Amino acid sequence: IAVIPSRFASTRLPGKALLPMLGGEPMIAHVVRAALAASTVQRVLVATDHEGIAAAAEKAGAEAVMTDSALPSGTDRVAAALRLRADVAATADVVVNVQGDEPLVEPSAIDASARLLLSHPTADIATLSTPLPAALLLDPSKVKVVCGPPLHSEGLLPVSRGAAGPSGGGAEGATCRRALFFSRAPIGQHVGLYAFRPPSLQRFTPLSLSPSQALEQLEQMRALEAGMAILVGEVQSARSGVDTREDYE
Repeated sequence: IAVIPSRFASTRLPGKALLPMLGGEPMIAHVVRAALAASTVQRVLVATDHEGIAAAAEKAGAEAVMTDSALPSGTDRVAAALRLRADVAATADVVVNVQGDEPLVEPSAIDASARLLLSHPTADIATLSTPLPAALLLDPSKVKVVCGPPLHSEGLLPVSRGAAGPSGGGAEGATCRRALFFSRAPIGQHVGLYAFRPPSLQRFTPLSLSPSQALEQLEQMRALEAGMAILVGEVQSARSGVDTREDYE
């Protein structure tokens, strides 16, 4: 199943889920239709804290689930929706967290993340990356990933909004950047999809907020610091999400 977390009070662009896109439809409707078009997806839920988003999601063909506005991350919102819809959760082999601010996400990318996880029985989570254009290396709105060898087939290593390592700097960031320099590990751009096994999702959500998650505002750091196995598949191109007013315009 696919679950799309979508809160109204986005930090950088509040209310973006309801911003009109092509054809005048709200952003959330485009994400819902992409998820519905994925061949691996049987059900689509939208986990939200806003009645307007819920109505738009249902109009587009999803099932809306109202969740607490205070939840700390999109994945926590996904898990909360599945607790409320245990009937749906019980049918899922894989749960794909499709970011609500990715209106141009390709159905094939959703399928790729789900199939990657299904093909590796010992992995907890699967996600995707795409080659990072040099011009975006220092853009903090673009999340970078570094993988262990071979690239994009084993474990995810650091994830950051900075060029290579924690954006906040300090000793932790310097150590990370030195390690990346000597490893010559390529840096990719993260694609906003996460495929979870249901037990791994249940393991993830009770974990305490990690220092790196607090620093970067990236929820996957919590899983990495807990030792969860994250696979990264590579796609050659991916449409950018809408994080800022500039992205939208």
